[in-house]
Amino acid sequence: MILRTLTAAALLLGATAAPASAAPQLCREGFVFRAARPADKVCVTPATRARTLADNALKATRWADDSHACVRGYVWREAFHEDDVCVIPSVRAQARADNAAADSRRMLAKLWITTEGHVVKLNGSHYNVGQVKLYVRRSGGDLVWSGVIAAAEFPGYPGGSWGKKTGLPHCSGAPDAYARAQDVTSGRWSAKVPLRTGC
Repeated sequence: MILRTLTAAALLLGATAAPASAAPQLCREGFVFRAARPADKVCVTPATRARTLADNALKATRWADDSHACVRGYVWREAFHEDDVCVIPSVRAQARADNAAADSRRMLAKLWITTEGHVVKLNGSHYNVGQVKLYVRRSGGDLVWSGVIAAAEFPGYPGGSWGKKTGLPHCSGAPDAYARAQDVTSGRWSAKVPLRTGC
């Protein structure tokens, strides 16, 4: 094996960890946690997860010696740093591809606010492809505005993403309301994002 530690570290560069304060991480529809180890939360297809668990169960039978070198025809999977499960080369290639795609498969329901022509625009990424419900409510809960939009895959934005002009004027000053979005497929809500609705 060539520079195993460096290679494994390089595989993880594309995976961006969510902040500690973020909501629990879930996978978008059609993906499940890989579970190459208990802490492995990379989202993969169910078939890849099944293969991962099967390879884990057979790992000791594929070690040539106590150093965990692989028997002929197998290589370390390297799904994470120090992953020494021996697999066929195509499975290691899949693990690298899954690590690189990890961010786009997370169901994080991110929401942020921009302005377009002095009008408030709601934007989101890391949703399922499909319907997203949008709400703007005053701090006491009264509804100010609501809408629906279809999230789709767009280059440069992970997962299902979208942007929706609300028609509400952009106002400066202390927030008196908040925006929130709900991914209809999963039922997952975004965090509340504060904004001001009264100019």
